[in-house]
Amino acid sequence: HVDLTGASLGQLPLLLGHTKPIHGVCVTVNRKYVLSVSEDETVRVWAAESGQQIRQMDGHVGAIWAVCATPDSEQAITCSNDKSVRVWNILTGEQVHELTGHDKWVTAVCVTPDGQHIVSGSHDRTVRIWCRRTGALVRTLEGHAHWVLCVAASPDGRLVVSGG
Repeated sequence: HVDLTGASLGQLPLLLGHTKPIHGVCVTVNRKYVLSVSEDETVRVWAAESGQQIRQMDGHVGAIWAVCATPDSEQAITCSNDKSVRVWNILTGEQVHELTGHDKWVTAVCVTPDGQHIVSGSHDRTVRIWCRRTGALVRTLEGHAHWVLCVAASPDGRLVVSGG
C-alpha cells in the first residue's frame, strides 16, 4: 500500500492495489499524480487529491525497483529486473520507449532536471545515460566495483552521481 501524507495534500487513505511489496513512489512536479512501482510488475498512477487509481501500466517482466517523473509531469521512467528502463506516458498509459543495454537488473533511475536525459544504474556495475526524446544510449559510465543501487543528477544537470 501507499500512504499519502503532506501539508498541502493532507492525509489521504492508503492507496491499495499492488499485490506485492512496493519499491518506489514519486509525486509528479505538478502534484496531480502519485506513481508507484512494485514487485508485482506494475506501474500504477494515482490521483494525488482523491487517492483513486487512474491507471495501471504493464510491460515489465520482473520486479520494478524505481520510478521517477519527468519535469513536465508527462512521463514516468521505471526500471526492473528484466534489465530494462521504460518510459511511459502518464496520461495515456502507453509505453513510449523500452531502453535496453544493461546486462543485469536495473535498480536505479532518474531524469535530469531539464528532462533531456535519463540516468540508469544496474547490477551490471554501469551507469547509462539515455536521450529521453529518442531512447538512444548516449554514454555508458563504468568503474563501480559492485552493483549500482542509486543515481542522481545535479540541479543543473551537469553532474551525475551514483552509489552502490
